[in-house]
Amino acid sequence: MTRKLIVAPNYSAGRELLRGLSLRGRGWIGFEVTTPRRLAHRIAHPGLESSGLRVIDAFDQQALIDRALDVALAGEDGGLADLGDGVGFRQKVHEAVVALRMAGVDSRALDAARFAQWEKKLFLLRVLRRYERLLAEGRQADPATVIDRALAALDAEGRQLPSFLDVDVVSLLPGLQNNGLPGRFVSALAARGARLLATDPVSGLDVPKSVLWGKCGPLAPGSGLYAPDLASIPSAAGVDAPLEIDFFCAASIEAELREVLRRVASRGLTWDQVEIVASDPAAYGSALHALASRLRIPVTYAVGLPIARTRTGRVVQAYLDWIEEGFQADPIRRLLEAGDLRAPASRGVHAAAALARRFRSLRVGWGRKRYRTQLREALEGVDRLERGRREPPAVFERRRDRAG
Repeated sequence: MTRKLIVAPNYSAGRELLRGLSLRGRGWIGFEVTTPRRLAHRIAHPGLESSGLRVIDAFDQQALIDRALDVALAGEDGGLADLGDGVGFRQKVHEAVVALRMAGVDSRALDAARFAQWEKKLFLLRVLRRYERLLAEGRQADPATVIDRALAALDAEGRQLPSFLDVDVVSLLPGLQNNGLPGRFVSALAARGARLLATDPVSGLDVPKSVLWGKCGPLAPGSGLYAPDLASIPSAAGVDAPLEIDFFCAASIEAELREVLRRVASRGLTWDQVEIVASDPAAYGSALHALASRLRIPVTYAVGLPIARTRTGRVVQAYLDWIEEGFQADPIRRLLEAGDLRAPASRGVHAAAALARRFRSLRVGWGRKRYRTQLREALEGVDRLERGRREPPAVFERRRDRAG
């Protein structure tokens, strides 16, 4: 079986392509979806191991940049030093360092660059130099280092892809980044036989230089979205079909999504024939998830959902809030009421509302030690329970179980 690799901007885009192939009855077995960063890691892995470098994730990278930023701020008086504790300032410095690294700009190149504001250049240069030193001292490789090592590995292989990839065909999906280190990596793949797939044309807009765009096929229903004067598109049968673009207003995001679903149903389309493109994936994704869950509509989300939409995410968020707020009882009570937190032994025995009421009756308040004290007193109270004069033993045992 031929192994075919699809290099996509993200996994969702590649999977949607395979899904489209399956819907059209085309063969999709043997395809594997990957991203430039993941493929670069596969190619660079042997060299990284031989050099003793450990690949770091986004959290480790942010921690290193924070350390470099703290060192740079220690030498500042006023100005930028006053912003050192601001979350927004630290985030922008983090983004600037990551952008410079992914663009292939090291501290030497930055030192040679000309800045309108000399102070900012010196500060950013100190942060970048310190970050590079921390990477070298810790024998660590950030995403930029991984791509750079992958480029070196490709150069060592000559005009062919490394044999350990064990792939027969490599296809590049339009929309990949075309600048910086990722762009150089994609260009290196193309120079070694990777084929850029064709895509639907977009009339009325120029292709951005930073985006890899392939040969365009025939006009598609959405090709004239940015060309109002394009009244029709040629259909497969050779007859012009009207390009339908409708605008409507809605009072809320949920109302807007409800109208979209109504229009889908009125046209007799199946759900897997519909794609919703929204300006805010988080807000619209959460609203659509709530709506689709009630209506039992299957939905695939390109960028996923906020973790707080899942039971695990809610529990983790509540746990962090519980610690941050001084171990107050309210976060635990809310988890119990929602049924997100439940002891394994109580499943099917105690209702969520009953557990929450029992927990509230403990009057914990706040403070870590209060939980142990109040629970101990409650358990001792259970042991002190006595059976009523006319209470059957079975009823008494059930009362003890509920109290405990």
